[in-house]
Amino acid sequence: MTAAPLFVDATLEAWEAVRDDGPWPALLLGNGASRAVWAPFAYDSLFEYARLSSADRELFDVLHTRNFELVLEGLRFARLVYVQDGLDASQVDRRYESVQQALARAVCDTHVARGAIPDSRLQVIGEALLCHEAVYQTSYDLLTYWALLTAAPGAFVDYFWNEQGGRLAFDPANAKPPRRTAVLYLHGGLHLYRLADGTTCKRRWSRGANVLDMFGKDPAESPVFVSEGTSAEKLRAIDASVYLSFVNRLFREDSRPLVVFGHSLGEQDAHIAAAIGRHADRRVAISVMPDDEAAVVKRKAELLHLLPSCRLRFFDATTHPLGKAELQLHPWA
Repeated sequence: MTAAPLFVDATLEAWEAVRDDGPWPALLLGNGASRAVWAPFAYDSLFEYARLSSADRELFDVLHTRNFELVLEGLRFARLVYVQDGLDASQVDRRYESVQQALARAVCDTHVARGAIPDSRLQVIGEALLCHEAVYQTSYDLLTYWALLTAAPGAFVDYFWNEQGGRLAFDPANAKPPRRTAVLYLHGGLHLYRLADGTTCKRRWSRGANVLDMFGKDPAESPVFVSEGTSAEKLRAIDASVYLSFVNRLFREDSRPLVVFGHSLGEQDAHIAAAIGRHADRRVAISVMPDDEAAVVKRKAELLHLLPSCRLRFFDATTHPLGKAELQLHPWA
């Protein structure tokens, strides 16, 4: 391991200088990339935002989690036990529906509507993403999905190319490396759902259809996204999903130069930082907001300590196409 330097200054490079020292095949997007477009994405926790009943909140406390995915999974297992023992599972079904609907409301209430985003802004985002061979995303909103469909629908793939009963499904047996930009949702997405047999599917886009309106409405479909919880809790949810475990394995094995934009790499995502840092001498460029000098120095020092084996560069987030001020929508205007 390479020791972090004793002196860290507040200097941030312009993205253009970092870009020109490429190539940068891989890109990791965090919630900051979404917040650069829509400020309400900055909510700290869906659990805190959700309108849960007191009984449902107690269920989260009993399971020692704030992760909707794990609570819904627990209720699914409970239902299996009830059915196997010949008991009436209607009460479990009602609790499952209650938690799922609270989640759906919290997500949809905070998400920007597709019609509120000009195509020109999505075009800018999509073109920036297509500069990379692989785009990894931990946020579960639909901005990346919409941006790529707007910029170049045929220029990217996401492994949902298998037809199954009229659905677009992920099949690990048919997941060859693509020759186009690959988009991988490390923590799932609002347009992804799981069937009772464990198959992960993607909603088929069509003009005029609202993906958000369909989220959480069909009881046969379980949302596929990891919303809250510790890194260990997230890994439990990831390991329980064939799709999520697949894309996270690809991320862990990817040793190519990486750009990290809008990601805190905080304690709750320790598994993400560990995956980045497992490749010694890896080139990693990380966006940093140009706050006051003390904040920039602190942030750079934290990252140098977190990823000591990587060759890090730090660039001003506002100089990157994904961080430009003109992308920001103003929901309260």
